[in-house]
This record gives sequence, structure tokens and C-alpha cells, in this order.
Amino acid sequence: MRKIMCNLSLIPQPVFSRFPARKALCRKRLMRPIQLGRNGTIRGRLTRMPSRPPVHRPPGQGDRKTEQRRYDRDRDKQDWRTWYKTAAWQRRRADQLAAEPLCAICKKAGRITAASVADHPIPHRGDYDLFWRQKLQSLCDQAPWRCHSSEKQRQERLVG
Repeated sequence: MRKIMCNLSLIPQPVFSRFPARKALCRKRLMRPIQLGRNGTIRGRLTRMPSRPPVHRPPGQGDRKTEQRRYDRDRDKQDWRTWYKTAAWQRRRADQLAAEPLCAICKKAGRITAASVADHPIPHRGDYDLFWRQKLQSLCDQAPWRCHSSEKQRQERLVG
């Protein structure tokens, strides 16, 4: 096996007649070393080829991670999302979890699970009075049940 520089005059023509794409690759990367086998075929790869073809997406639509980041960014821009960061909400949440330390949905199902989320039974959807004045319920959000992330959100999707 011998190494030569990628110069079209040095590579025998039968190699390029069998692999026309190699000629184009060689022109892109002039003077790169390649290896020729005993029978005159090119060994190894001249350039790295992608493992998968690119995915076609309509203009303005990104991949899944980009879309999730955009959704989270836009959701956090809503004014009522900042209410969860106030000291008044943190006190109210701590009082709720101290008053009802067990998950309400798990308690109905006969399971005993510690609650970690203070939840609004009626979705407030940015309504100030519903957010601050309605009674809260305690729900769990740890494995294996995740009542707040699964059961509650499924119920909210059905109601709309």
C-alpha cells in the first residue's frame, strides 16, 4: 500500500470511473493524502460523511430541544409565573404542606405518600383571585406515583 497526494494526475482514471463521487471529493480537498490499495482502489475515506441525512423541517420550526426551550421561555414570560417566586407564595405553600403532609390523590387511592407540591384544585390560568384565595391541595411529585405531573395534568387537559 502506498500513500500519494491527492492530485488528479497521480490517481489512475479507472478509480474515478468506478467512483465518480470520489473525484468531486478529491477536488474539494486538494493535496490531502489518500491510500491506494494494490489493485488501484482507494482505501479508507477521503472525508467524513454524515451518519444520517439531515431532517427536513418547515421554515421557523426547530428541533425538539429548541422548541422545548422556546416554549419554556415564552411560558416564563407570563406575568403570573412570577407569583410562584414571591415570599407570600412560599409561605402559603409551606403552610399547606404542613397542614396536609400526605398527597390527596394517593390518599383517595389508599396509598400513603408524602406531598411535595401545593396545587390549585381549579386551574387559575392567571386569575389573581383564584391564585391567591382558593383553597390548595397537597400532591406528590416524586416517583413512583407523580400525581401532580401525571394525574392532575391529565385531568386539566380533559377539562381544557
